[in-house]
Amino acid sequence: MQIQRLIAHTFRNLAAVDIVPEAPTVLLQGDNGQGKTNILEALYLCATGRSFRHAANRELLQHGQSQAACRAILVRGGVRHEVAVAIGAHQRQVRVDGRAVRPTTHLLELMNIVAFFPEDLRIAKGAPEDRRRFFDRAVANSQGAFVQASLNYQRVLRSRNALLRQPTLPDRAQLRIY
Repeated sequence: MQIQRLIAHTFRNLAAVDIVPEAPTVLLQGDNGQGKTNILEALYLCATGRSFRHAANRELLQHGQSQAACRAILVRGGVRHEVAVAIGAHQRQVRVDGRAVRPTTHLLELMNIVAFFPEDLRIAKGAPEDRRRFFDRAVANSQGAFVQASLNYQRVLRSRNALLRQPTLPDRAQLRIY
């Protein structure tokens, strides 16, 4: 996957940004508060349909604005795609190649992105659950089919655990399916 262009309008502190990367690796440099993280957030929003800051829609809007938009143009497998996210105070609309996408898990099949932040150091220092959650998120963001498989696994696990909590022991035939 190669990002060819990233456009953001009235997104956080970005009034109008149009970035055309000239190399496969891009470094963002600048003073604090200039919008480097907001550029990364705009790209993440296009890749996943949500903010890595878990922000409400109105927090994504530039102060005094009622709408914002982020758009990424990318090439994957030799095919050009456009992902556009329109944000209002109470709604968010995601389009891929001009068509509305719901659920946004379809985006994960198009763009692979993993965000790593200082607070993610808990994957090394924290509980095993933190590591599993981080790596599940990383795999989900790089393998779109993983999301549905993970949801199915969680559902089956809840079902099995409910069966095991019953006051009478389940028979072997019931347990065999797990």
